[in-house]
Amino acid sequence: MDYKRLYAIYCNEEDNSGYISGKYYFSRTKYLHITELYFDQYPDDDVPIQVLQIANIETFSCKSTAQRQIKKYTLCTNIEDIENLVVRELSYREIELIDRCRRFMEGRKKAQLYLKQFENKNFECSACGNKEISEMIVGEMTYQVLDEHETTRVDVQIPKEVSVYCNKCAAKIYSENQATPA
Repeated sequence: MDYKRLYAIYCNEEDNSGYISGKYYFSRTKYLHITELYFDQYPDDDVPIQVLQIANIETFSCKSTAQRQIKKYTLCTNIEDIENLVVRELSYREIELIDRCRRFMEGRKKAQLYLKQFENKNFECSACGNKEISEMIVGEMTYQVLDEHETTRVDVQIPKEVSVYCNKCAAKIYSENQATPA
């Protein structure tokens, strides 16, 4: 995958260092949520435990935009000095880890939507008799739209078929066509 340059705001304090991954309020006081990236600890396929915090790290395509954003964090209580907030260019491995966590969270959201969609349906596996919806796997088969010459891919993916599979025996339980026009 080809990555362009991305920047993030880094807090460089002794006891509180890491990239900014959001802000929160506690007792009417604003705090910054700081997340440290340890990309060496996670192989290429692993998703870290703090996946939500890493996925929420604010990234910027322009360094000047990130520098302007620093001014918004001056009122945060857990930042002792605004000089400790610096803009850093993310390395390839940091970008890859953030991107992996964001993809994981998107998949998790999609799975929760499917769970709500199929919540009232009573599925039963004909092969093993499994009835537990939490033990079902939802698979989404998609196709990609190509341009008229079929040489370059257009970044549109259209859901074609949603299927439910048994997690115990991998048998297909349910299938639904959800094709939509481009």
